[in-house]
Amino acid sequence: MSPGQHPIESAPYGYVALHQNPSLPGDSMSLGMYARRDPDDVRRNHPACIVTNVRRARHVLRKYHDWTLPTTDELRSTAPNA
Repeated sequence: MSPGQHPIESAPYGYVALHQNPSLPGDSMSLGMYARRDPDDVRRNHPACIVTNVRRARHVLRKYHDWTLPTTDELRSTAPNA
């Protein structure tokens, strides 16, 4: 996935589905659907996934899976009205 392609790289708020996928190499984490306001939308479409807010997802992926993702503060500094 190229930079800026998934909302977890650019959206300061919202909800995403996280899925542990053993068929992927390395850390085996994948991202699913994004919803700006309603986590239930994500749960309905991805019932087997963990649904969390993007801020927490970025933290977990950076800290435990070595993904390079911006912090919420970095996102706010690039888009002050976000």
